Amino acid sequence: MEAVPAIEHKKPHVVFIPFPSQSHMKCMLKLARLVHHKGLNVTFINTDSTHKRLVKSGGTCGLDEAPGFQFKTVPDGLSYQIQTSERVSEYLADNFLDSFLDLVGRLDTPVTCIVSDGVMAFAKMPYAAEKLRVPIILHWTFAACGFIGFYQAKVLKEKGLVPLKGDQKINCAQICKEWEVGMDMGRNVKRDEVEKRVRELMEGVEGARVRKKAMEWKKMAEISTASPLTPCIQVEGIVGMLHLPFVSYGLSQLI
Repeated sequence: MEAVPAIEHKKPHVVFIPFPSQSHMKCMLKLARLVHHKGLNVTFINTDSTHKRLVKSGGTCGLDEAPGFQFKTVPDGLSYQIQTSERVSEYLADNFLDSFLDLVGRLDTPVTCIVSDGVMAFAKMPYAAEKLRVPIILHWTFAACGFIGFYQAKVLKEKGLVPLKGDQKINCAQICKEWEVGMDMGRNVKRDEVEKRVRELMEGVEGARVRKKAMEWKKMAEISTASPLTPCIQVEGIVGMLHLPFVSYGLSQLI
């Protein structure tokens, strides 16, 4: 049976779904603000408890009555006092999909795209997009340092750099001998020795060598993370995709 294309709309209506915790929500809300600023309609969906905290902290300031931007909530099944990430995740895994589909069905304008926190995949967001016949973008909201840590975990393990297992000898060996950005204090650490080493780091030849090595590592990090795409260009690219007349036929077409 031939699939029926999703309905096209002149002005896209994007639904944002953050994972209900502070850092995830802040990151997703920043992107939602930018997308709305570019002229798209935005519905930002929180859990009940998370949205109460957002309102209390002033996080909705400037958006409550902004044309084309609205906040909506779904139940999280827990009171504020007993809420934990694990318990919320368990509840959302079982109940979020139905609550989300019910909410979307009651919106004034049809949804043309879903931007979901990548972590929310456990709540069956890809399936929701398929059911609604709209594309979905999974936006991974954790910090860049966290992403690099996960991305390089296999390489670090293969090189024997992790796990450190809390062993200070290994930490010292890595910092002082491999990375050369520290000075070994030895086992017999006394106040006078600490003062002597600090002065050496600040004024001595060894300190100059350590600072030089630290700058070399910094330069390598800057080169490794350099990108020809500035944040503004990246946002423009996302908005450009959201303006396209999407036609979704299933998971194989998801962004």
